[in-house]
This record gives sequence, C-alpha cells and structure tokens, in this order.
Amino acid sequence: VSFPAREATSSPAGFGHDILVGIGYAVRHPLIRELMLLSLVTSILARGTLELLPAYADGVFRSGSSGLATLMTASGIGAMLGALALTRAGRLGILPAALAKYGAIGVGIILAFMGRLHTYELAVFAMVGFGAAIVLCSVGLQVILQSNVASEMRGRVLGLWGACSVAGPGIGGASVGALAQSFGLRLTTVSCGVACALLVGLIVTRGGQLHHQIAAAKSPS
Repeated sequence: VSFPAREATSSPAGFGHDILVGIGYAVRHPLIRELMLLSLVTSILARGTLELLPAYADGVFRSGSSGLATLMTASGIGAMLGALALTRAGRLGILPAALAKYGAIGVGIILAFMGRLHTYELAVFAMVGFGAAIVLCSVGLQVILQSNVASEMRGRVLGLWGACSVAGPGIGGASVGALAQSFGLRLTTVSCGVACALLVGLIVTRGGQLHHQIAAAKSPS
C-alpha cells in the first residue's frame, strides 16, 4: 500500500516562527481573537476559581474530603448533562455561538451565586450547573474555532488554544488563591464570578462576532 506524499506545512524558519505566525493570525482575525479572549477569561476566572473547592468543602461546609468528592462529582455530572444537551442543540437550532456566549456568562453567574451559599446541598446543585455551563461554553467556542480557522493555520491556532486552556486554570488557581488568602474565600469567589460575567459580556459586545452570528440566525431570511 502506498500513500501520496504530503507537502510539509511547517515554515522553514522554524518552530518559534510558526508560533509567532499563529499568534499574529489569531490577533488579526476578529472572530478568533474574540474566541481566544473568551477562552482566557473563562479559564482563568472560572476554572481557576474551581481550585478553591477544597477550601469550600472543608472550611465553609465542614464536609471534609467526602464533601469535596461530592462537589467534584456534581461538577462531572453537570458536564455529562451539558454534553447530552449538546447532542440536541443542533436539532433544536441552537447555534454554537449562543452556547458559547450564554455558557460563559452562566459560569460567572453560578460562581457568584456559589460564593453566597451557606448550604452544602445547594452548593452541590450549583456545581452541577457549573459543570454543564463550562462544557457548553468550551465546546461551543471550539466548534466555532474549528469551523472558521484557515486550514493552513489550524494546527498553530489549535496549539495556541490548547496552551491557553492548560495554562489558564493554573494561572487562575494561583492568582485566585492569593486573592482568597488576602480578601477571603467568599468575596473572592463572588468577585471572580461577577468579573467573568461582565468581561464576557464586554468582549462579546465590543467584538461583535458571536453577537452577529446569533443575530443573523434570528433574523428572517
């Protein structure tokens, strides 16, 4: 069995040059720039704040390691429910842009709500909502990215996307943990949730790309 030879798509200038080209392409492309900003905001503020769950389980709800396991499980159940909802979204005519936008805003609102809770049982339900919202947001953003990036730039942009997705929660966890140490657990969680929702709204409003896709789908043909 023989396969046709494929031309190399990497630049002769090297790996570092390819990274810079990918960053430049993402910055210049209005839609991809908007998607990257949304990914960074949700990764740092939302997924980073998730690192505070052990402190909530032990220090706020006094539920120890079993309580932490339940909260994490609730988040996983929410993620599964979000994935199931995604399988129906296309049939219902729900655009990935709407999933990304409202999922990202929902994550921030749920975090702010979580910071005000005093009841462990409500926190479990909040984590179900958090898991569902973060999946809707992440998958929605990635579907739009995959559908709009140029073929010759796909590997570079997806690599940059992966770097943001991996580094964001780490940066957010360290930063949010330091803020919680100085300003308290609840105030930090509420502030991060509100900041996440507001920044997502600002990015979508100023960028206009996701909003345009949603509006175009709603307008009569």
